[in-house]
Amino acid sequence: MQELNLNELQTIGLKILIDFHNFCSNSDLKYSLAYGTLIGAIRHKGFIPWDDDIDVIMPRPDYERFCKTYKSNKYKISSYECDSDCRVTFCRVYDDNLTVVKSFIPWNKKEHGAWIDVFPVDAAEDDYDEFSKRVAHIYKSFKKLQRHRRGILHFSSSLNTKSLFHLLIKKIIYMNGALVTIYMKKVIKEATKYKFGSTHHWGLIAFNSYGNRDYHKNELFADIIDVDFEHFKFKALVGYDEYLRNIYGDYMQLPPEEDRKPKQTYLHVYWKNL
Repeated sequence: MQELNLNELQTIGLKILIDFHNFCSNSDLKYSLAYGTLIGAIRHKGFIPWDDDIDVIMPRPDYERFCKTYKSNKYKISSYECDSDCRVTFCRVYDDNLTVVKSFIPWNKKEHGAWIDVFPVDAAEDDYDEFSKRVAHIYKSFKKLQRHRRGILHFSSSLNTKSLFHLLIKKIIYMNGALVTIYMKKVIKEATKYKFGSTHHWGLIAFNSYGNRDYHKNELFADIIDVDFEHFKFKALVGYDEYLRNIYGDYMQLPPEEDRKPKQTYLHVYWKNL
């Protein structure tokens, strides 16, 4: 199989994003470009030149409705809510016809192609210290989930019989998915402690990439606006500037050259028929 180059991977991701956007627009579902994808829209009017993925966020009620209703003639969806083989606490819309992903960090029991990430955002405490404590607590469960997702054998000459046995047991547990499911349920239950909109703040809690920096006022997501991205119009939360500065600081400043590289180094995406 032939591996996709960065431009090809971005093109596939953009096509999935267009399909996602059209469905949300027709279904009156709120979403926003997020993280590096949103920085790309504001700073570059498209992809950050070295970025290799697409991220969007949705308020939990919109996210849950999306997971239950999404249909496409081209793409498929995998999430904890609709796919018993899913091993992540968010949703992925993926191509299953043209591409296939090989990764040492499995996120589903079945093979899938290139995707975009769809993250639910949840209500957060209005007391920042209490929010920080809950995020730290959830992070412990999240790290256990990550460890069990990585239940793949990495052989080493230093492994003794006992270590090898433990690795084999972890592999069996992963394939069964029992512990992964337990920790997924635990993370999601803790992340959805408050109903979205019942407090004055929100954040990405169930995935927890940025810890207590991902903490925002409700008014930032009170409305959505159009932003340019690769010559198309997509949606962004109206308070995108404060949102990005909460997480990244001066997001308009380019990172050092040595950091300008794709971040998904743990996977490779191939054309199925090449």
